[in-house]
Amino acid sequence: APHVLPFDPTLRGWWSYGPELWDGRAETIQALAEQLLDSGEFQAQGFWESCEFVLKEWEAGNYDGILGFSQGAILVAALCCEMQRRNLAPPRFAVLIAGFGRPVPSGVEAYPPKAPLKLPSLHIWGRGDDHIPGWASELMLEYFENPKVYTHEGGHFVPQKAPDVDAIREFLAPFMKEGAAVANGGKNGGSGTSKGGAKAPQVAAAAPKKQGSSKPAIAQASPASPAPHVGGRAERKASTPPMSAQFEELAGPLAAYKSNGSSPPATGSTDTAQRQDAASGPASHTNTGEAYIEAELLPPGPGTYERLLGHLRQHNVDFKLLGPHPPCRTSEEAMQVRLDAGWQGVTLASGAKAMMLRAPGVEENWVLAVLPADRKLSWKKIRAIKGKATRMATEEEVFRVAGCLPGSVPPITKAFPVPTECVVDATIPSIINFNCGLKTRSISMSKEDYLRVEEPSVWDIVD
Repeated sequence: APHVLPFDPTLRGWWSYGPELWDGRAETIQALAEQLLDSGEFQAQGFWESCEFVLKEWEAGNYDGILGFSQGAILVAALCCEMQRRNLAPPRFAVLIAGFGRPVPSGVEAYPPKAPLKLPSLHIWGRGDDHIPGWASELMLEYFENPKVYTHEGGHFVPQKAPDVDAIREFLAPFMKEGAAVANGGKNGGSGTSKGGAKAPQVAAAAPKKQGSSKPAIAQASPASPAPHVGGRAERKASTPPMSAQFEELAGPLAAYKSNGSSPPATGSTDTAQRQDAASGPASHTNTGEAYIEAELLPPGPGTYERLLGHLRQHNVDFKLLGPHPPCRTSEEAMQVRLDAGWQGVTLASGAKAMMLRAPGVEENWVLAVLPADRKLSWKKIRAIKGKATRMATEEEVFRVAGCLPGSVPPITKAFPVPTECVVDATIPSIINFNCGLKTRSISMSKEDYLRVEEPSVWDIVD
C-alpha cells in the first residue's frame, strides 16, 4: 500500500484522512471508525492513487482473484467496479474481510455499483469486531450477486484458525478445479490462468503492508477440503456458528438489514395520531390493532413501535405518523421519503438521529445519544460526560436493548425493553422527524412534546 500511516512509519494504508476526520494518532483510530460509520460518505485522500497502483499490478501480473482486509476490502469492491467501468477482465473471485459498505469514499464514479456485481465473492468478518461492527460489513453484500458469508468469533483481524482456513478453501475449491481443467487442456473462462499444472489460484492481496513492500503480496491457497461454514445469504443462519440464544432468531433480520428488498409503497402524510395504511401488500394486525406488512412482523417485530405509540398517546402527544413507506437505511433516505410523502419543512437537520452507546461500568450502562441528523456526535464530548470507554453498541446490543433493528431506533427510550439513559443535544430543532422502531414508519412531533415525554438530559454533544 502506498500511504505511510502517520503514527507508525513502518505501516501503510490504502488512503489517508484529512485533519477534520482524524488527528493521525493511534489512540484515536477507534473514534475515527465510529465517526465514519455515522456518515454517508468520506474523503479518502490518495484513494485513486491506490486504485491505479493495484490496477497496474493486476494488468501486469497473472492473478485469478483479489483479497482485501479492512481498508483493503473497500478498495477491492471499488476496484471490481472500476474494472467493470473500464471493460477490463474482472477477477474470477473476490474475498473481502472486515470492510464496510457504508459510508463510501466520495468522488468514486463507479462505486458503489448501480447493480450487484456478477462476481463470486466471500465476505468475512468477526462477530467480536468492535472496530468495524458486523452490520457495517454486511452492508457490502448488496454490491455483489449471490455473496457468500463466513463469520468467526474474533475481532478485527484476518482469521487463521483451522475452521477459518477451511471456509476459505471451500470457497476457492471451484476455482482450483477450473485451474486443474486448464492444466489438462480445458478452457478457462476467467481473467487469470493457472500455468505449469493444477495450481491453486493466485490472489492479489489488498491489505496494509509493512514499509518496503513495493507490490501486493501473492498468496497460494492450499488444496481444497470441505468446510461447512460458508453459505449464501439464505443459508447464513444455518451455516454460521450460532449467536447466543436470545439473538439467534434475529440473524435473518440482520442479514436483511443491508438489503433494499421489496419495498412497500409510501403513503401520504396522515392526520394527527392517525396512520394511513398501505394501499397494497399483505397485512396483519397485532394487539394495538395496527395493520402491518409482512416484513414488519419479522423478528424483532413491531414491539418497540407499539410501545412508542402507546407512550405518546398516553401522554396526549400531537404527532404525525407516516407508513408503511420504503425502508430507510440512512438519514438522507428518510428525509427524501418524508418529502415525497408531502411533509412540509423536512430537512436533514430535522431528523432526530438516535445512536445507541454503551458507557463504562460494572453493570450494563446504556446511553442513547440524540442529535440532529446533519451533525456528528463528538466522541470527545460524550466521553467527557459518560467515560473514556464509551463506545457504539453492537447490532446485537441494539436488538436487545432497543428491541429493533439498527437504523430504526427511535429517540424515545421509554419504548425500549431495557432501561436506557437518554442524552440529547441542545440544538435539535423545534420539529423533529424520526424512524419509530421500524424502518418503514416515521413520526413527526414537536421538540417541546419530545422533551416532555422523554425527559432526557440536555448537553452539547456534537462537533
